[in-house]
Formats: sequence, C-alpha cells, structure tokens
Amino acid sequence: MSHLCFAAILPHGDVIPELARSSAEATRSTHEAMLEVGRQMAEVCPDTIVIATPHGIRIEDYIGVSLTEFAAGGLQGNGASIIVDMPVDQHMAFVITEEAVGIGIPVVRCVFGTGAGPESRLPLDWGAVIPLWYCGAQWKHKPRIIVVVPSRSVNELELVEFGRVIARAAQRSGKRVALIASCDWAHAQDPAGPYGYHEDAPKFDALVQEVVRGGDLTRFAGLDQTFIENAKPDGIWQSLILAGAIEGSTLKPELLSYQCPTYFGMLVAMFR
Repeated sequence: MSHLCFAAILPHGDVIPELARSSAEATRSTHEAMLEVGRQMAEVCPDTIVIATPHGIRIEDYIGVSLTEFAAGGLQGNGASIIVDMPVDQHMAFVITEEAVGIGIPVVRCVFGTGAGPESRLPLDWGAVIPLWYCGAQWKHKPRIIVVVPSRSVNELELVEFGRVIARAAQRSGKRVALIASCDWAHAQDPAGPYGYHEDAPKFDALVQEVVRGGDLTRFAGLDQTFIENAKPDGIWQSLILAGAIEGSTLKPELLSYQCPTYFGMLVAMFR
C-alpha cells in the first residue's frame, strides 16, 4: 500500500511565461495546470518530494539517486532567470537505495562536489528545475527533495519495483512524501522539429492520455519498442517508477491538460 500523499506527472518544456514570453500564450493551459498542481500539492504540505527526471546525470543500466546535501539549478530566457535551490533528504535517499540494492534493483548512489556542506550540491537539469519551480521551490517552507534519474535500459518491472520501494520508505519514515514524474511525451510531432514527424507520435500521445486517465500506469510496460522509437517520448521510465509508487493507494488520477504546441507533447496530471 502506497503512503505517498500526492503524485504528479509534469512536463519540462518551455512553459514558464517569464522565460518564454514569445510562446507563453501557446502554453498557457499547461502553465495554468501546473500552477494548479502546485497549489494542490502545497495544501498537503509534503516534507519530501521525490522527482524522477530523464535529463539529469544518467548512468547506463542504473537508476541514479543523488546523496548530495543540496541540489540547485537555474534557467534563463528573455532577460529573465529562475533559480531552484533546495535541500536533499539524504537520509531517505539512503534508505531507498539501501533497500533497492538489497533486493537486486540496479541502483547507484551519486555524489557531486563533496559529501556534505555547501559544496555538496547536485546541479539540477531542466527536467527537475521546471516542475520544482511550480512545486516546492517557491514555497515559504521548502520541502526536501530526492533526485532520481532512471536509465532507459533498466528493466521496466525493476522500475515499477523501485517505485514500490519509494512507497515503503515513505510509509516507514512517517513523513509526507510526494512524487513527481517529469515527462514530456512524443517528440516526433512536427516535420520541422529536430526529430521530424512520424504518424505514431500523435497515436502514442493519445494512448498516454488514455493510460493516465485510467490510472494504471503499468500499461506503459511492454509497449512495442518500434512504436516507442517512432514516437520518441521521454516519459515512460519515470512514469513506471510512479506506477509502482502509487500501486494500491487511494490516490486518484486527474488529467488537467495536454498540449502539443511545438514538436512534443506536454501533459499535466495529478494523483491525490
């Protein structure tokens, strides 16, 4: 039984209006949906937010978990900038990785800079910075975070089991723990985009919306690999971790927004 207090699937595209003024109108519904997720998550006051991002330090064949004391990163655009600087829940990160390794899940602990102190600071990628900007970074009382980066070569069932490990750690800790799966979806939606267009891309994102509305994220396991390669999503692996974490919980899905303003799909959903 999951003991997460909240969960979400959030995009990491150009949705922050201050940084992307030229495209702000095109992504308005995504931005507003993310603001709503941030408001709803703030109401449950998580002590710790686990964020799974596809764009951090990715170690082939492993799930990376940072044990730094802090994590920080920023983004700039149109003369504006944002900074996310948050403490890391080192103890829970160690507990999660200890159990995962003990049951054979391929997890590696990562340290950047030093083991403790102000220089023990993981650089955050945009896949973490953008969701955390809406959920936690601007709150008066910042929660601690745990940064997770899954390799795409990790077995899908091991990703689901890792999510179960997170839920068990949350239960034992007595803390209020939330999980964010940072995901953008099919990246082959525009002939002028960097990946071109493939007819499977809109089909894939239609499936994603169906799966999220239904709440059974384990359906992302076992998808045809050619279908995935044609569509070029980056959200499957983080969502499978989320699938395990919410398994057996009372959290219910609510899909707030889906947009494809450029060459990739962005979806906002919360589980509460």
